[in-house]
Amino acid sequence: MKLPAGTLQHISLKRSPLTAVGIDIKKFATRFNELTSKYYDNTPIRIFVYYQVLGPTSASFLISAAGISRGAKKPGHVTVGSVTPIQLYEIAKLKSKEPHLKYMDIQSLVRCLADQCRSIGIRIKPHEFHPNNRSKNKPIQGPPIVPISRRKPPPNFFVIK
Repeated sequence: MKLPAGTLQHISLKRSPLTAVGIDIKKFATRFNELTSKYYDNTPIRIFVYYQVLGPTSASFLISAAGISRGAKKPGHVTVGSVTPIQLYEIAKLKSKEPHLKYMDIQSLVRCLADQCRSIGIRIKPHEFHPNNRSKNKPIQGPPIVPISRRKPPPNFFVIK
């Protein structure tokens, strides 16, 4: 984008792409004029605006894994769905790829997801795993988030009450 230096008014930016991204135009125009005051007025100045699109929220992953449409109105008193520890582990693996979470270990992410489950009203049900007899393994309930390969479940990172 090219904008005039020093004389930018927020009224002239009402229909610019900056509003579509969600930038506060008044603050932007004020700050832009401060930064470009050293140039002659109305000199075209090039600007670049960067934004980053992240993945879905943890709550949306948990709600889809539990197979519900929304969380409980009274979490802690009402349970609206349930997820397994393996589903929490799979969600944590997906979330660990996001830039702001890439330095958190999986165990911490699973704990955060478990806390979020409780705040939404989702119960974490125990998952029985029989390593010697795969036919006794219970299928994971709810719609799968990602294809889950057959592997050992994650160690219990949290206490299930």
